[in-house]
Amino acid sequence: MLLFLIVYYILAFLFLMLACYNENFKKYHLLSKCLCSTGFLLAAILGKIQSANNPLFWRLFPAFIFCFFGDYFLAKQEHGEQKKLFLLGLGSFLLGHCTFLFALSYVQPVNRYTFIMPLLGVIFVKGLTMLSNMEVGQQKIPVLIYAYFVSALFVKCIQIALNGNLAPFYVLVFLGGFLFFVSDGIILFLYFYQKKYVIMKFLNLFTYYSATFLLGISIIYA
Repeated sequence: MLLFLIVYYILAFLFLMLACYNENFKKYHLLSKCLCSTGFLLAAILGKIQSANNPLFWRLFPAFIFCFFGDYFLAKQEHGEQKKLFLLGLGSFLLGHCTFLFALSYVQPVNRYTFIMPLLGVIFVKGLTMLSNMEVGQQKIPVLIYAYFVSALFVKCIQIALNGNLAPFYVLVFLGGFLFFVSDGIILFLYFYQKKYVIMKFLNLFTYYSATFLLGISIIYA
């Protein structure tokens, strides 16, 4: 069953790439994004079916729902109010990251490092916003707040990995958190950097959908 889901996820991602880079498929951008997002929802549901750890599923699943809506709002930007939809998408992803952090805190309780170490991520993002070609404008504060919670999730994933072992669950959680962190860092260059690079959209989507899929299937091994 997992193999079929992986095949579906790959095909959905390839469809999304066509919608992003081929003019003939751009009208399917929203549909292709929703299909990809449905993939990580299915991964989490598969985790519930194949794992006895149902409490972890019920704590994590709302985070995947928030990510789904984040994808939806950002995909809708092309057809609506840019600023409003971007903030709705950012807010949905912020709730998703907070919910992931809350859920994983049941695996290992938070400590002072969970809240202190993310400040390094904020400082790093603050430095990126000062690049000469970076134009964050009035969204600087929301971006820095978002950076804190993205970093907090990554820190929690590192803590879980360090205090666990090399069992699949711990490896998948660490990789998921790392790829989430990378994906959200790329968003700065995707939306705010004045020089546009074609590869950035691919890297952002590849790391993001890999992260959500890995976190989804981690439930199987919990």
